[in-house]
Amino acid sequence: MNSQIATGSGRELRVPGNLLRVLVMSGDSLLVGSLTDACRADGRTELAATVGSAEAAFQAIQCEPFDLALIDFDLPILESIGAVQMIASAGTHTEVMVVLSMANIGGVLSAVQAGANSVLTKERTNSQEVVQALVRLCAGESSISPEIARHLIERYQRTH
Repeated sequence: MNSQIATGSGRELRVPGNLLRVLVMSGDSLLVGSLTDACRADGRTELAATVGSAEAAFQAIQCEPFDLALIDFDLPILESIGAVQMIASAGTHTEVMVVLSMANIGGVLSAVQAGANSVLTKERTNSQEVVQALVRLCAGESSISPEIARHLIERYQRTH
């Protein structure tokens, strides 16, 4: 059964079932707990699976459908990049969002090159904002934290 989910941008998104299914790859139990609560409160999403490695994310994606994947880029960088690449190229139409700490902001371009559609910072984005950004991502919109935009602009200006 298809349902319509309002995205907040005036667009409605058709998805199978009642909720957008989210896969989270993170070793941060506080992040996972707050996202679980925010998904429940939002009513449009469910945190359907939590994994701690790219291999586990790949296995999960192969076993069941997910609309969205949220990858914590504060895991080892090669693990995070590998997960983004694997999900983005799996042919499952799963949208990929990366969250990272300001300490790892240098990994933004790697995340985008690997296939991330949205990138947010942990320090300045609360869980409700992350869930809202996930819903918008599934509707075809991308999100980027202002701090990340500034970092990218400054990096571009230094190199050009």
